[in-house]
Amino acid sequence: FGRCRERMRSMKRVLCFGDSNTWGQVPAATKRYSRSERWPGIVAQAVGSQVAVLENGICGRSTVWDDPLLPSRNGSVGLKEALLTECPLDLLILSLGTNDLKFGTPDQIAQGMRTLIEIAQNADAVLKPVGSVFPGECKILILSPVSLHREIAKISTESSLRGFYQQSTELASCLQRVAKEMKTDFMDANGFAQASDKDGIHMDRQSHMQLGCAVANRVKQILAL
Repeated sequence: FGRCRERMRSMKRVLCFGDSNTWGQVPAATKRYSRSERWPGIVAQAVGSQVAVLENGICGRSTVWDDPLLPSRNGSVGLKEALLTECPLDLLILSLGTNDLKFGTPDQIAQGMRTLIEIAQNADAVLKPVGSVFPGECKILILSPVSLHREIAKISTESSLRGFYQQSTELASCLQRVAKEMKTDFMDANGFAQASDKDGIHMDRQSHMQLGCAVANRVKQILAL
């Protein structure tokens, strides 16, 4: 038991906090990709047993907004709960913004991401009352989500996101600016993946694989593995 506890303390812990593409939703379906097919699981395979990769993805999750049609999707509430559950952490990956397009401009969405970063950077205020420890050296990686498919208005005629293609293409630059201001790491998923032409929102297996491998490389760099 002592050796087990020592091994657990020595393992790096990474939390992937996101929406349906982190959860692994199959395009144009209500199914979920298996752990080995969705990008957090691919990260886990690539970094090996020295790192515990934890998943916290919820379909419809936004950064800070309450959706009257989809309750319990406010990321600022969910992140506090996730930190309470999963601390201590070495790296927090935040991948949100797509669902926010229903509520705000790319600049406003970036400010929502800023709020999440502030929650993580000041996590002691959340965790100390319950005696948890959140190490100050925990790093943060902002993973800007893939843009909506340019033909989403034709592909997904009933989607609440169908009119926001152009705004989705502006999101990465806004999130990158906030990441720089808040001194966090940044990646743009569009460099490695894209939304499927089946529903215009969710990634296919190939994109999950490509993104997972790219994120794994960045995780190794950040954690000096």
